Amino acid sequence: MGKRSSRMTRRTRVSGRRARPFRRGGLWGAGAALGLLALAALALVFGFSGGRGSGLDPGEARISFLDSGMSDCSVIEAGGGVVMIDCGDSGSAGEILGFLEDRGIDAIDLLFITHPHADHYGSAVDILESCRVEQVVFTSVPDSLQPTADGYFQLLDTLERLDTPVEIASVGQQYQLELGCIRVLWAGEEDCEDLNACSLVLRYDYGRRAALFMGDAEFSVEKKLMESGAELWADILKAGHHGSRYATSADFLSAVGPGMVVALCGLDNQYGFPSEEFIQRVQEAGAVLYRTDTGGSISFVTDGNYLRSEA
Repeated sequence: MGKRSSRMTRRTRVSGRRARPFRRGGLWGAGAALGLLALAALALVFGFSGGRGSGLDPGEARISFLDSGMSDCSVIEAGGGVVMIDCGDSGSAGEILGFLEDRGIDAIDLLFITHPHADHYGSAVDILESCRVEQVVFTSVPDSLQPTADGYFQLLDTLERLDTPVEIASVGQQYQLELGCIRVLWAGEEDCEDLNACSLVLRYDYGRRAALFMGDAEFSVEKKLMESGAELWADILKAGHHGSRYATSADFLSAVGPGMVVALCGLDNQYGFPSEEFIQRVQEAGAVLYRTDTGGSISFVTDGNYLRSEA
């Protein structure tokens, strides 16, 4: 994989948010993390190096939602830089790495793990071993919900072995990309009732266009987001929890007003995702529903003004 450049080392130090190596006790508890975050600036600027073969015209960004089975993986290509939001389960590494190879992507600038469920981090070790990953961003998880799965410990061990910069996101934080920026709208809280409620909620803005990534967040988080006054409108909504009946409420759809809703789920999955209730709410909102279980991977390309879909 080669040695990381001094440019990336300097960037991490300037941010003031590089995390100490993880211990087998899991991610820091929310209280410890928030103590450090109080000292950190809320905006980080990433000067992406570019030079990756994306097949995009100058000024174009691409947002892709991968068909990775019953799991989540989204990729943003923005001016030569690459952002990945979740990275599937342990069985989807081949699909994800094949996608990256087809796009000429050999490095990932930011890898967000929205929450520590295996269908969102399961292929992370394979990706870390196969690509240069410059930084991994986690959500805050209360001590009572710290994962104990072997796959999670393997991920933490791999991050420590590779000396990959790691941080815990905070609400209001911004990651400035060459084309657009990513904002953190939700990053869990002390009294999250489960790991789904700890999911990072991320918003990608570029020009007049926006996409909202909900992780596995459900009704309770949607309600808090609407009450918070956060900017929620978006052209594209990556639906929470794979199109569960308990996510993507009618009120939330009204607040976001998406033209397109994407449900990442596996064909004939045991959970019945996307649910009929979810599908009906999306239809009643007048949005177009894209499903990876029946339609495969889907990409959207924008220059900040126009927005078009790619099969």
